[in-house]
Amino acid sequence: MRQLFLKIFKPIHGFLRYNFVIASLLFCILFLPDFIIKFFVQTHVVFEPLYALEFFGFLILLSFCGRTMIVGVTVLFGLMELINLCYMAYFGQSISASELNNIILEHRDTFDPAYLRQTWFVPLTIFLFYGMGLFLFWNASQKSVRFRFMFVVVFYLMAHKPLHALRETKGIWYFQPGPTRSSINNSINVFSYYFFQYLPKGMQTSEISYQPYEVVETAPTADNVLVIFGESLAASHMPFYGYQRATFPQLAALLQERDLLTPPHIYTFRTGSFIGHLNSNLDTFVL
Repeated sequence: MRQLFLKIFKPIHGFLRYNFVIASLLFCILFLPDFIIKFFVQTHVVFEPLYALEFFGFLILLSFCGRTMIVGVTVLFGLMELINLCYMAYFGQSISASELNNIILEHRDTFDPAYLRQTWFVPLTIFLFYGMGLFLFWNASQKSVRFRFMFVVVFYLMAHKPLHALRETKGIWYFQPGPTRSSINNSINVFSYYFFQYLPKGMQTSEISYQPYEVVETAPTADNVLVIFGESLAASHMPFYGYQRATFPQLAALLQERDLLTPPHIYTFRTGSFIGHLNSNLDTFVL
């Protein structure tokens, strides 16, 4: 019985080692770029053993497919990682579906010299790893085991997250990138949500229309100037702008006693509080 078992399965085991080599090659070219770019830019990506094990199982199944299928899936992952890693190199965080939508709509900014100067090493890393990996794969694939209909299983596994995005069975936070996740993990989530939510709905960047205004410079009359910043505070919840409740009784009493100019907003081109305050035109918003 033992001899019969070895006679049947030993040749299979000998051939399967090439499938293991192919899966290992694909695993390296997909996960190593995350840690290579750490030499150039600070990121928070960490190795996820459970996700890596699951993805390696998927690559084992992919290794049983034909060459065209394997190359096509690898190139698809490579393009997603190229976009995501370039964004990480420039902004220090993984790209989201909304930012991906903005980049595609405003693709001319991608070729801005300042952007290319800070992301030049990403395409080089991707092309180097993927080029070497596909070259070695082409040689190893000649002796690998192939199953005719394995591509059906691979397509089913690859459609898992896109179907969640299409059916909206998971919320948008399910597809948001995580700062410590691998770029391939974030890329699959983000691109799935983009192609099945943003793209079909034709979402555009938000266009805000501003009312025309005029800035008039006047000589200061006050000896002391008090500037109050309310970060994330809505003017509609303040009593001196028409709110019913007395949410700021002391400040409201002070404003009633004196004739003070109280603009409800400070406009800035930055969302960060510290930088936003420095860059806003404070001379036109004197209390």
